[in-house]
Amino acid sequence: KAARACGALWSNGVCTLEATTACGHAAAVPAELLDELTVCDTYEANSCTVVAAGAGVAADFAISITALDTTLCSSGATIAYASTCQRDQNDRPILGHANFCPSQLSTAASDWDEQRATAVHELLHALGFSSDSWALFRRDDGTPYTARDANGDVVPTASYTCPGADGTVADVRVPDAEVLVVSALNGVNVGWLATPRVTSVARDIFDCATLVGAPLENQPTSTGACFGSHWEQRLFMHELMASTTSHTAVYSSLTLAALEDSGWYRADYAYATALLWGRHRGCAFVNQPCVAGGTSADEHHFCDAAYNISAGAGVGCTADHKARGYCNLQSYSSALPAPFQYFSDPTMGSSLATADYCPFHQSWASGACQEPSNQPSRNFRLEVYGESARCLETTLAQTVDGFNLMDPDAPATGCYNTSCSGDDQDLVLHVTVEHGTEGATHTVDCFQNASAATTHPAPGGATGGVVCPAEPWRLCEFSYLAT
Repeated sequence: KAARACGALWSNGVCTLEATTACGHAAAVPAELLDELTVCDTYEANSCTVVAAGAGVAADFAISITALDTTLCSSGATIAYASTCQRDQNDRPILGHANFCPSQLSTAASDWDEQRATAVHELLHALGFSSDSWALFRRDDGTPYTARDANGDVVPTASYTCPGADGTVADVRVPDAEVLVVSALNGVNVGWLATPRVTSVARDIFDCATLVGAPLENQPTSTGACFGSHWEQRLFMHELMASTTSHTAVYSSLTLAALEDSGWYRADYAYATALLWGRHRGCAFVNQPCVAGGTSADEHHFCDAAYNISAGAGVGCTADHKARGYCNLQSYSSALPAPFQYFSDPTMGSSLATADYCPFHQSWASGACQEPSNQPSRNFRLEVYGESARCLETTLAQTVDGFNLMDPDAPATGCYNTSCSGDDQDLVLHVTVEHGTEGATHTVDCFQNASAATTHPAPGGATGGVVCPAEPWRLCEFSYLAT
């Protein structure tokens, strides 16, 4: 049962007036979900009535769902938002709220996966993945990490300088250093979630044994929040709890670890999927700028040339090879914050601010390889879109209806069916190119231990070829990647 709200108290703390119990935009929490409340007409509590409890609900958590176009929806960038309304005696969320913006929702089948991921993302905020929860985390034995006063509350720290790019000052509940560590990262103070399981998973993702934890988003994504409520976008680009949704959100072990480290849940890691962004990139990927002297520090993840179709620049696959993309480098009307100036022109940076303005290959609106509706009507590149399709560099070209506008020397990407065989040490990526009218196929084998990316010849009736990726394992989601 949720606690009933008291609208006024006598000076001794006795309730004198019941108020409407609200949660989010709902008019009121249904009475059947509310606990009893004693209301007294006098200070001495000798004239009291008990507002009876409802039946309650046999669940660990209840959530109020609304679908309203509020002011938060008006920016066009927000699909939904959520928060925790009430917690139990051990601080675990028991009542929450989520609002979905009707004007931002889509009924298109191609948008289903992204919108489902958004819904799960918001539910996890309500379940406790938020800045409001970090100071309330508990150890496995139930004891609080962060010190409490005699009433069991965390006392706010006055005039605390918040980590992040803007360095705001606030009165805030500061989590214990066992939960959150603040340290500089590329010139910006960043809050790192440093609980045991989170730290272990973060070190595994990047192959970096010295990480103190997993960085939280250092760019403001909500008004008044001191600590991030999302993973740092630059380092966990496609993770479900990064601030901005992607074409393929990853339900990774990192978020499961954070929820389990709260002390409120137990996670089943068998449901985790591999977070490929940054995997096996080492400490430098975390600790050094994404672009140095105008040149990308890691070409597989970041780019340094804006998309220009006439110059053949800025074309590439997304880091997980699940979509054809373009380099989202652009020019702003004014200089970017000093820590995020990577080019001689200080106004140049990624269109995604939460990624620390680091430019990367972002999916085209119709670039997702696994979406069949993206199949081109004139298939000059011999592409196939579907569940097994992945993005590869290509120079393939064929004539269709008497036309062939493909430049064999221009860099391009295409989607092709892929499969994998072997194991972690002896992996082979098989790329299937369909051609002709009789369902003929041409298979290219890409080997894990190849010295470099190689181009394989086209099948009959076409020119050019497909390029084997330098790291074929990124297209083969073996179980070991999800640890």
